[in-house]
Amino acid sequence: MIQVKPPPGGRGYAGAMKMISALLERLRSSDHGHVRLAEVMRRRRAFLPHPLTRTAQRDVELAVQRCVSCHSKKLCDELLEGQATDGFGSFCPNSHYIERLRQGALQFK
Repeated sequence: MIQVKPPPGGRGYAGAMKMISALLERLRSSDHGHVRLAEVMRRRRAFLPHPLTRTAQRDVELAVQRCVSCHSKKLCDELLEGQATDGFGSFCPNSHYIERLRQGALQFK
């Protein structure tokens, strides 16, 4: 049986949103209006690691930068407008990162 467990301490979707919001303040990019990373992570049931190490923080910073500079935002928005949970891997520059986070949350019993 495979279970997906959010890490302790509320570092799931809410934690991702707080982290991404804080990072956006520092990025100073022209496309701050809508970062899709947190919503894609929520849809894919990917959680930030807990505790958030310096390496993990740097990984999420890079993921936010990839999201902000992504050239597939319209396609991403189309998938997010529906109820899609798959399909992002074909174009998302963070698909490998998100899947790595998902794998970290899987508990085999």
